[in-house]
Amino acid sequence: MAFEKTISDMRIRMAAQYLDQISATIFREYGERYLTPGVVGYDNAAVTGCGRIEADNAYACRSDGTIYYDRTFLAGLMSAASSQLKTDGDMAAIYGIAHEWGHELQFLLGLDYTNSVNRSE
Repeated sequence: MAFEKTISDMRIRMAAQYLDQISATIFREYGERYLTPGVVGYDNAAVTGCGRIEADNAYACRSDGTIYYDRTFLAGLMSAASSQLKTDGDMAAIYGIAHEWGHELQFLLGLDYTNSVNRSE
């Protein structure tokens, strides 16, 4: 699993760079303030500015502007997708980060994703 985590982390870093570039460009075009979120991988559990986050999760913490992801969980999704779809499976790992990045953008724009209208993700 160590190799899978390394590959998954690499793909997530690449995706985060792209998401950051495109987000900054769009925010700039619309005159909005953009802050690059941190991206932190963890094993088993982590303490964040929003409290403790457990395994098998990815989470955008608005208190510290950081996206956290369980390295084993996303590497496992990538590996399973690779086997099942006969691809490299990278989209399975990247999806979780992109999804949480979207929440971070909502936070920056002052949108409340927890209300019933926005809750159906």
